Amino acid sequence: MSSKPTRMTKDRIEKMSKNERLKAAVEEYLQNQGAKTQKETGKKFRLKEYEISRYINKGPNGKQNILLLKDQEASLIKDLEQLIDQNIAVTKVMVKNMVIQLYKDRTGIIKENISDDWCKKFRKRNPCVKLKSVNFQDELPEISDQLKKSRI
Repeated sequence: MSSKPTRMTKDRIEKMSKNERLKAAVEEYLQNQGAKTQKETGKKFRLKEYEISRYINKGPNGKQNILLLKDQEASLIKDLEQLIDQNIAVTKVMVKNMVIQLYKDRTGIIKENISDDWCKKFRKRNPCVKLKSVNFQDELPEISDQLKKSRI
């Protein structure tokens, strides 16, 4: 038996507490992203646009969302160590992409950017994870050779 999403009528919205309205508004906004703006969704649920935005960005407690839970970070470290053991150069971009995916899986929200400061703190917390910087020459040796020949 599948559960159908309940239709939000004005009467149902009126009976909800502000916190319930906020959760329902965020859920509806994320499900229909692109169809309605935060302002339109907020108007329907008697909320201000910034309240929806704040909930999405900072979570229900009003604090900055934690990117990874402890078990997720442990799993990420294990995955990175396996890549390092296979002699795959683990870069900061790879770590950021993995974190974005883990965050999306946990929250359903697509985080567009992970700061370099977060990466520095992650590396400081986990000194066993050695990140490599990949040079242009390492990525594309044929083009690198052609550039060297053209300079001579």
